[in-house]
Amino acid sequence: MKIYLAASVFSVFERELNVSIAKMITELGGHSVFLPQEVAPPETEDGLDMEYIYKECRDHIDSSDAILAIVDGSDVDSGVAWELGYAFAKNVPSLCIRTDIRKAEHNGVNIMIEYGASKTIHLTKYHQKIKDVVDRIIEELEAI
Repeated sequence: MKIYLAASVFSVFERELNVSIAKMITELGGHSVFLPQEVAPPETEDGLDMEYIYKECRDHIDSSDAILAIVDGSDVDSGVAWELGYAFAKNVPSLCIRTDIRKAEHNGVNIMIEYGASKTIHLTKYHQKIKDVVDRIIEELEAI
């Protein structure tokens, strides 16, 4: 199964966590995982070609079997929200995972995200291990 991992990519810790999750899903579940953070855009006179990143990500959503979205934080990352909306419009199934113990809106996730996803899983035990979360992700992805 080809999985698109939609998650925040703005800190070293977020990017490293994304790599860890992708590696575990690949090793334990046998699925291939696309990480948007690994897109290498060409440089332009003004910096990096950000449209290139957008197109690569959009095209990978189109060719994915499912979207895995990490929806932790006080509000869902705007890029993740867009990726989920695009996947919904393209009939690509999506699995949202929330491990954040904070409550914001309904169940901690905006209702448009929660009900627009194929499934939203709340794994909010305080002392939960990442392997337990990934095992559940693999189980849920295989059920899609």
